[in-house]
Amino acid sequence: MRSSILFLITILTALPLTAQHYLWPTNASPYLSSSFCEYRPGHFHAAIDIKTWNREGYPCYALEDGVVERVRMSVFGGGKALYIRLTDGHLAVYFHLQRFIKPLEEMIFRKQIREERYAVEIRPKGFKVKKGQVVAYTGQTGIGVPHLHFEIRDKNNVPLNPLRFYPQVKDHRPPTLQQVAIIPLDASTTVNGRHAPLVLELHKNKKTASYVPREPVYVRGRVGLALKGYDRADGVYNKLAFYKTALYAGARRIFEQKFDLMPFSKTGQVEIFIHHPLKSKTGGRFQKLYKESFNTLPVYDEQTGNGMVRVGDSARVLRVDVSDFKGNTSHLRLTLNAAPLTPDLYRYTMYDSALYLDCVLPPRLKELNFYSGATEKNARKADAYEIHFTQGQRAVIRMPRPASRDTLLGMELHTGRDVRRYEYVLQYGGKTEAVFSHWGKWLRLQWNNLFHPDSLYIGSDTGQHAVVLPLGRHVERVLTARDLRKGLLQIKGPGGLDTTFHIFPLFPGQADTAVYWDNRLRVSVSSRTVYDTLLLTLRR
Repeated sequence: MRSSILFLITILTALPLTAQHYLWPTNASPYLSSSFCEYRPGHFHAAIDIKTWNREGYPCYALEDGVVERVRMSVFGGGKALYIRLTDGHLAVYFHLQRFIKPLEEMIFRKQIREERYAVEIRPKGFKVKKGQVVAYTGQTGIGVPHLHFEIRDKNNVPLNPLRFYPQVKDHRPPTLQQVAIIPLDASTTVNGRHAPLVLELHKNKKTASYVPREPVYVRGRVGLALKGYDRADGVYNKLAFYKTALYAGARRIFEQKFDLMPFSKTGQVEIFIHHPLKSKTGGRFQKLYKESFNTLPVYDEQTGNGMVRVGDSARVLRVDVSDFKGNTSHLRLTLNAAPLTPDLYRYTMYDSALYLDCVLPPRLKELNFYSGATEKNARKADAYEIHFTQGQRAVIRMPRPASRDTLLGMELHTGRDVRRYEYVLQYGGKTEAVFSHWGKWLRLQWNNLFHPDSLYIGSDTGQHAVVLPLGRHVERVLTARDLRKGLLQIKGPGGLDTTFHIFPLFPGQADTAVYWDNRLRVSVSSRTVYDTLLLTLRR
């Protein structure tokens, strides 16, 4: 019994240390227009924004007894700002103020006259304030419409989530999930047959109350998820950030992130917290549910895992839990189906009465059949074929030559789990189209209607090499930043692809300088630079 009583006393006395209840900083409203750690270009939002209904002049209060540490005047950023050091060591910060109380206004005015400029700062000595005392009034100085930007920092000047100190904020609405992105993390990874992020719309299943995608997903390789959505609190329509996300593979949690604090030294990593290539191409902000090695943000549970998911021959069943600070939670359920290994047909040759195929077949085949015809409906099964493996899964296949009117060749693969059919066009006269794009750190080359044997030629200062391309309606090749060397890069291939780039890869954690156009443009990074490796397109 004694141990039980001691345990209860320990809990009760420990609570105030982590859940200090401060006075709400203004009587303007109890509602938020922005939340802690929302995305801002180049940084996380280090505060909560309190609604003032587009009006100025509401009183701001001291949260606790304390001392005014700093008063700042600026026409930019936070405008008129007030910093109060509380008795527990925390720092309360108020931005965008209309005015301060009279003694502080007089000190500021005297310094402005003395220095003959508007933007000044004072650090009063021993200027004490009491809990509940009016210290300033809300406004809209600096940037933005009228509101109160309010921060709580610890004794080391690290911003803390202010909601940790205000349990009275009302919120009964779970987050809204809009889209999920499945992002290839390796050059060999495909998502629904493509090496590019796949963005899926989400809808809520009425039976399970979980969000699900509107179409199936087939993956082979290593991927990460990213999520687009927002939260809302009671009484307002402003869109707020998620507080916590967790990813589960089956019953095992493999990723967790939450916003309790955000050091100013780390806030620039907001651009790798989101998936920046998707933002630049679509305008949408997708929050990553995985962590790369160069990401040093202190918002992750390092013991849980990095959230990256590998899909091989079996499907992976995933669940994402997304919560706000009050614990309202939405769920996303997603199955990453195992994409079948597709055959690569590199070339075909008609000789005498036979058709020869040079291809790479997937492993563990149970049965292989071929069909030919003028259309898919009248395709006929080949009576026989011969197969000779030349190296690994690469094979030469000899089969009877199709009739002259047959323009379609079908390949049917039985793996034991399912049956897949692939179509190739013979004697195709259509136009081959080449598409060049990049997704962050990948150069992506794509051809539509590639039905004639051809090669991709890649040239650089150190030489040139050729890559034989497979045939098909959609053919892709991916070059990574680490595949590229500094200097000129020339790419030539089918579909009229003929282009030259000046390549200068930059990598996280490596000091380097890229020089362009006879030293007229220089881009330098230090060894402390942290960013996702990007391929940038620069034009004069």
